[in-house]
Amino acid sequence: MNEESKKGATSIAQLLSVNRIIFPSEQTDSRLLLEQLVRRVCEEEPTLDFSSVMAELSKQEGVGPVLETGLALPHCRVDGLTHFTGALAVLPSPLRSPKGGKIRAILLFFSPLQPSFFSQHLRLLAAVAGVFTPDFIRQLQVAGNAQKVLNYFKK
Repeated sequence: MNEESKKGATSIAQLLSVNRIIFPSEQTDSRLLLEQLVRRVCEEEPTLDFSSVMAELSKQEGVGPVLETGLALPHCRVDGLTHFTGALAVLPSPLRSPKGGKIRAILLFFSPLQPSFFSQHLRLLAAVAGVFTPDFIRQLQVAGNAQKVLNYFKK
């Protein structure tokens, strides 16, 4: 990883916890997987309401477009949130996206709605695009457990 990617990985590590990194064992559809990720975040973030967050993500088109690397990046800004947070699903085999493309990983993240966080939101999007290369996603798939994945981001 180059120096810029390492900085991006560090910021991604701050979004996650071991409980918010999942490896679905069976094929599921992207909507159910997104719900599972949102639930994980809401369990650890008492200011977030599951129904409200799902409604906001629905406005943003669910898992959204899939990058060429296989990363789906659903995200939204949430009123009342004071920090960035998120969850990650690493799929053992690709999942067909409703909009085309194959999903290999889903990184869900939420950022505060306040205007002062908007530039950080954009920087995080750029960092994610730089870190989640096809090779990096393959490393995550091989890792097989949440702690190892979290350690990749903390390096």
